[in-house]
Amino acid sequence: MCSSIRRRRLQEQEPSEALMRFKVDEYVRMRDVIVTPYRGQIGRIVEVKRNSRNKEKLDKYCVKFADGETIEVWTIQLEPVRQSALEATA
Repeated sequence: MCSSIRRRRLQEQEPSEALMRFKVDEYVRMRDVIVTPYRGQIGRIVEVKRNSRNKEKLDKYCVKFADGETIEVWTIQLEPVRQSALEATA
């Protein structure tokens, strides 16, 4: 797709929807890219913090875990969780 057409389509979208990898209330798993006590654990996105340059990889997400703790992480630290994985852990 031509970059100018893509850019125009992104400009027509709401800023909060453009290039977002994860959405609020979506379940994600913490990858082991950065050492954290939450590696491998599943949490829920509670807030999205868009970056000013509209670069998806620079977005931050607030993720809430089962123990009630909420942490702020980068996009690269998260991976999507399929519904079947959620049912297996329930």
